[in-house]
Amino acid sequence: MGSVRGRRSGTDNTFVHFADQMIAEKHLKRKDIAQRAGIDQDYTYKLLRGVKKTAERDYILGLCIAMEMDLEELQYALKLNEFIQLDDDRPRDKVILTGVLEGLDVMEINEVLVKKGFSPLKCSPDHSAGERGH
Repeated sequence: MGSVRGRRSGTDNTFVHFADQMIAEKHLKRKDIAQRAGIDQDYTYKLLRGVKKTAERDYILGLCIAMEMDLEELQYALKLNEFIQLDDDRPRDKVILTGVLEGLDVMEINEVLVKKGFSPLKCSPDHSAGERGH
């Protein structure tokens, strides 16, 4: 996988564009990303298309982990969303960082977070409601 720097060229430096690149390069399907992230499929589509913007850093972390981004890619995605990057000086972040470096999925990272007394990565607020009424 090439460096994030090679993907930064051009005028469309948005999370949507970057996520599209990741999805294409890694041959992913949005419905699989939603399932792996534990985020409602409709909400995932809206985030990945730029229809919705979230104030929850955890949603972007979950999507990035579900897209199997490496640490550099994940940090860049956080920056594009104007979220603080993962920092191993913050205990919860350190657990997430370690999980990403070890190639853990969202469920595995959440298990470690809970075991260490931290809250798991959040899912979308309408996750249990499904797609009805929207």
